[in-house]
Amino acid sequence: MKTQLTVCAAVLALCACGPKAQISGGKQGASEALYAASGPLKGGADKYGSKIDISGVGGITVNCAHGGSVSLSGFGLVLTGNFTDIKQSFSADYNNCGVMTASGVAGMTGRLAVVQAIAVTSGAVNLDQTIKGKLLWQGAVDDFLDIDVTQQIAAGALNQTSGGVSMVLRGKVVDTEGTYTFDESVSVTPGKVSVVVVAEKK
Repeated sequence: MKTQLTVCAAVLALCACGPKAQISGGKQGASEALYAASGPLKGGADKYGSKIDISGVGGITVNCAHGGSVSLSGFGLVLTGNFTDIKQSFSADYNNCGVMTASGVAGMTGRLAVVQAIAVTSGAVNLDQTIKGKLLWQGAVDDFLDIDVTQQIAAGALNQTSGGVSMVLRGKVVDTEGTYTFDESVSVTPGKVSVVVVAEKK
């Protein structure tokens, strides 16, 4: 037994020894994870505020709070029948983007497709963004998020570090624990993602 434990500790990065943590808490946990994942998308709103890019060439890199980064690229315009309703689209590539969870830092990897509408009213900047794609969570959490939602949220709330945040979600989020359909307002706490430790099956 001692030999087994020593070997496992030596190759911990390669063999997932011991119990693993998963996103937990049902719809609440899924909304917390989605909020954490959507934080870097504020970079798109910041870019939109400086200049609308229709070339599809320019891109930016957003550094994540707990390591890693997200690359935003392929910016373009999305026109609707109402010419005052202009949206931007872009891809968000997550490169081990670190977020804090109840079990420690988890890194997110994957790609999201984003269509983002930005409204400025009375000095406030609000986002109405459609997010689609899949992110793998590794490190302190071993899970995934399969996202197909529209998120309405104040742009400044995406990088908030304390207090509470309210947002409206419409659509579906899937993680290991289940599939959740939203059409409601939800409240989350920045820096909090609920997880549960799951013992490995023998």
